Amino acid sequence: MSTTYSVNGVALDNPAFGWSLLRRTQILTPISKRLASVVVPGRHGVIAGVPAFKNPPTATMVIRTPGEALEALYTLFEKNGGQGLLTLTDDSTRAAVFELSSIDPQGINHEDELVNVSVTLRFPTSDWRSTAYTTTSSMSVSSSVQEFDLFAGISADISDADIFVGGDFGNFEIEDSGSGSWIHTIKTWPHVSGTGLLYVGATGQAFRATTASPWVPTAEMSDYVDVSGGGFRLTPTWDSDPSDTISTLELTTTSQSGVTFRVRGYNAFALRNGEV
Repeated sequence: MSTTYSVNGVALDNPAFGWSLLRRTQILTPISKRLASVVVPGRHGVIAGVPAFKNPPTATMVIRTPGEALEALYTLFEKNGGQGLLTLTDDSTRAAVFELSSIDPQGINHEDELVNVSVTLRFPTSDWRSTAYTTTSSMSVSSSVQEFDLFAGISADISDADIFVGGDFGNFEIEDSGSGSWIHTIKTWPHVSGTGLLYVGATGQAFRATTASPWVPTAEMSDYVDVSGGGFRLTPTWDSDPSDTISTLELTTTSQSGVTFRVRGYNAFALRNGEV
C-alpha cells in the first residue's frame, strides 16, 4: 500500500484535478541538530548533555498535473501565504505544519497536457503532530515521589504540553526521565481551595487555575516557577523495544493530601514516509 498525502485537506492523488503524486516525492527527511559546545578550561572536549534542538527539515513533493489544473495546484500550496498542513490522506489525525519554499514546474507552458511540478516544503516545527489534544484524566498523587507514564507511542519531543498540579502540594518538581528537563516551584505555593498551578508549555508561563477548569488561566503566577535551561519537554523513552515508547514524568511534592496531576498536549512523531 502506497502512502498518499493531502495538503490543507485536499488529496494530492486527486482524480478530480487529474493530479498524481509521483514516486520521486521525498518525504523522508534527515534529522540535523544544533549542537551546543560548552568548553571548560582544563577539560578535554566539551560538556555532554547540553540540550540540542532539531533544525527544520525540508522535503520535495513531485505532482503530475494536466496543464489546465496547474493554477489550482499553485493556489493549493500558496493558501495562507504558503503556510498549511500536510497530512496522510488516510489518517488526518496527524499533521505537519509546512511553509512553502518553492514551486518548480517542468513544462513549457500551462497548456501542456501534463506538467511535473516539484514543490519544496519546510517544516518549521520539525515533527508530525497530532491534530487533537491528548488529555490525561485527573490522577491522584499518593506519594512524595511518583512516576507517571504518558503519551504512549510518541517518537519526538513534546515541548508545548500543559501541566496542571491541583491541591495544596506545598512545593513540587516535575522531571522528564528521558531528557532530564524539569519544572519546579521556587517558593511555597499559596494554595487557595479548589485551585492549582497550570504550567503552559507553549509560553513557559505559570498560572493559577481551578480544578474544575484546569486549562483556563485565572491569574499569572510565573514568579513561583523555574524551568530548566532549554525549556521543559516530554521525550520518548523505551526499555528493550524502540518501537514501544512512552514519556515518563517524575513528580515530587511536599504534600499529597487531595493533590492531583494532569497533562495535555499534542502527540509528536518523527517526520516519516509510511503508514501509521
